[in-house]
Amino acid sequence: MNRKRPIYRRQFLKGAGGTALGLPFLPSLVSQQAYAADPAMPFTPNLWWMTTDHGGNFETNFFPDKSRLNQTFNIATGHTGNWGALTATRTGNNNVLSPVLQAPATLLTDALVAKMNVLWGLDIPFYIGHHTGGHLGNYARNDGNGGDGMAVQGDPRPTLDHMLGWSPSFYKDRTGILQRHVTFGYQKTVTWNYSNATAQSGAIDPGIVTGNPRTLFSRLIDVNNLPGGTPAPGPAPRKSIADRVLVSYKRLLEGNRRLSTRDKSRLSDHLSQINELETKLNQAGGGGGGGGAVCKPGAMPGTDTNALSTQNNAASYARMADLFNDVVVAALACGTTRIAVFAVGNGNHATAYSGNWHQEIAHQWQSANGQTQLRNSNQVVFEKFFVNMAAKLNAIETAPGKTLLDDTLMAWSQECGMSTHDSVSIPVVTAGSGCGKYNTGRFIDFRKGGGPTGSTNNDRFGLLWSHWLGSVAVSMGMPPNEFERWGHRGIGKPFLTRENWTPKYVSHYGSLTSPYFQMASDKLPILNT
Repeated sequence: MNRKRPIYRRQFLKGAGGTALGLPFLPSLVSQQAYAADPAMPFTPNLWWMTTDHGGNFETNFFPDKSRLNQTFNIATGHTGNWGALTATRTGNNNVLSPVLQAPATLLTDALVAKMNVLWGLDIPFYIGHHTGGHLGNYARNDGNGGDGMAVQGDPRPTLDHMLGWSPSFYKDRTGILQRHVTFGYQKTVTWNYSNATAQSGAIDPGIVTGNPRTLFSRLIDVNNLPGGTPAPGPAPRKSIADRVLVSYKRLLEGNRRLSTRDKSRLSDHLSQINELETKLNQAGGGGGGGGAVCKPGAMPGTDTNALSTQNNAASYARMADLFNDVVVAALACGTTRIAVFAVGNGNHATAYSGNWHQEIAHQWQSANGQTQLRNSNQVVFEKFFVNMAAKLNAIETAPGKTLLDDTLMAWSQECGMSTHDSVSIPVVTAGSGCGKYNTGRFIDFRKGGGPTGSTNNDRFGLLWSHWLGSVAVSMGMPPNEFERWGHRGIGKPFLTRENWTPKYVSHYGSLTSPYFQMASDKLPILNT
């Protein structure tokens, strides 16, 4: 009996000359039955992670008012945590969670706030100043500033995104996947993988950072323009991808009796989205030819997105974020990747400050000017990068009453907590439920001695950062035996400070055999379902 291979999550439109365009999941094509309503969706969550350098925001500037922490929960270590509903206060035109976490109410709607979380009390329990690897679990990538940093440099690890990307439990079906994972942004290395990625063995090498939205588009959307392919010759504008697959699109839309009404709407919306995205990218980049074209968004001077490193222009910064977000939303919608990491870099890009941001602002976090600059720059990143992306994902319906944001976990992490280079209470903001694996609309404080009466002086400890990363992996469908490769739990080398000036870490976390380290592959309480 001749059986056709079933189509699960990915479909393609084919055009003249071999052009292929990935499509969103069309549930009515999964079965040989015709559906009046959509069948159940498979569990295929997406991960979008944004990293920013430094931190340094007063906890009163970053976190919502602690009076909202009006409910308690027990943590297996024996200490009690606190949480409350995450709700915004309307101030002028903005919906406000905190001085940093605010945006226009037309963008940061109450409905969007209900799909977010703010997490307080996640710690790296040792000194790891000047790092970019801690975000996703490679603690070895730090500048060796202090004994703790040097001690962990000898144990490099692949990062969470790469482990998920090569997990057979995460990618059970890779039909249509063009990139297992992508890192993009401003040439800041925050991800690492094995040199032999297929075998998951060898040295730990830095991941490639794509610094141009047009290049990212070519890798994720335009199948003809993948790296290693032949770009269209000459400077003339290339024909729209949507135009090149139009015949195939019409045949599927009009000729397939199995296609449900909702899927017909999805298909039309998706092609319109691709068309609009190409138009925006061509306008930004001058409509050049192939994948090597230079992206020159709107007000940004220079000839390369690397010019961002010296621009200090909030409008240009926001424009670049908008373009990157458009590309990734389209890729997640059509299923050409499910993992994207946005390496944002320094906060000075979001302000007009042109001095030495690291020394004059980040290291002066406790001064009035330093704190003002840090608060303002992080507010821009929250609004123009994070909320912008969440709103775009939330506008795409994937099932009745369900959006692409609901299928995704978004997370924003910083290099450190309130005191620059001190990794106590690293702030985390999330959005989306990762296909129902996360509770949302919550402000959660994991700190022992925190809550409505606890201090906001960065002197309370909660749960391990490696526990947070481990809980993400498990909730994304990756079992602990796939990431517990070194005989310990969680993600990231287990280490407890050896510095004689940081006894506060040891007084809370005890030792590497304490319950805090032993529960690091478990789901986080209150946050995970």
